[in-house]
Amino acid sequence: MALNTATNPATLEAGVQLYSTKFIEELSARLIPVTGFSRNFTSDFTLPGVKLEVPFLVANTAGDYNASTNNFATPTVDTLKSCTVALGEHPIIKFTVTPEMVAQFQPIHWERKAQMNAIELAAAILGKIAAVPVSNKVTQTTQLPKDITIPSVIELAKVADGYNINPRLANLYLTPTDYYDLLKSMEYRITGQTVITNGDLGGVDFGFGSIVCLPTSATKSFIALPDLVMLASKPYLGATQGPGGDTIVENILTEPTTGLTVVETVVRDTATKARIHNLDAWYGAELGNPKAGVIVTRAEV
Repeated sequence: MALNTATNPATLEAGVQLYSTKFIEELSARLIPVTGFSRNFTSDFTLPGVKLEVPFLVANTAGDYNASTNNFATPTVDTLKSCTVALGEHPIIKFTVTPEMVAQFQPIHWERKAQMNAIELAAAILGKIAAVPVSNKVTQTTQLPKDITIPSVIELAKVADGYNINPRLANLYLTPTDYYDLLKSMEYRITGQTVITNGDLGGVDFGFGSIVCLPTSATKSFIALPDLVMLASKPYLGATQGPGGDTIVENILTEPTTGLTVVETVVRDTATKARIHNLDAWYGAELGNPKAGVIVTRAEV
């Protein structure tokens, strides 16, 4: 799907292709936090039904080798646990493009539009995911002080451990207010980075796998192992023709970081020659193991 962006798109098809390529690139970067949860994302649109089974992603316990029992060959007692997730979320982002627009606007316009729309779609998806632990009332809780400090955030790793959650296997998901207050407490320049990998920020090890800044719609921070939230997705191919018998083209685009599929639906308006461009994702997010997370509230700010 690569396109030479050094030249102005000469056709509507080329303009749409340019947009879609940049959209997937940006969406891939924005959906990194999704990798912290259990998920079953498939591109197989032939799977029946509106639900998918999602296996719980959990770590096995490390033990010692026993030569006398040859425990290489000793079966483990764990079983594959899964959760049925309904595909109840279906965000769509769309716009209309005309031949005149493609002829007049430079490639940078379509690239930037794609980036902005990808940010909007990712925020919509992450916002719904972030609401799952809160709306399902995970009972394990702790609180950050009004004035966030480095020690107060490091203390969260100790709290997680007290709930039998290995913080190195868990991520800390912070609301934008908590996240940026943490940066300010460190006198750390805000760069727009929203995922701090390896739990290391400004040379400080906070003890978690990653620290993630949630979308603005998030109301509470939380600590989560992968089996706290279960995610499922598959393509939705359900577009119907317009009243004028307009033609429809559907393409399945796979976002490489998480495997999420986005369906590109382009409706060709036979009367105006315009293209109605749609990108949508069909997914579900449900609570898995409520003991795999901790809700982090904040003393009144």
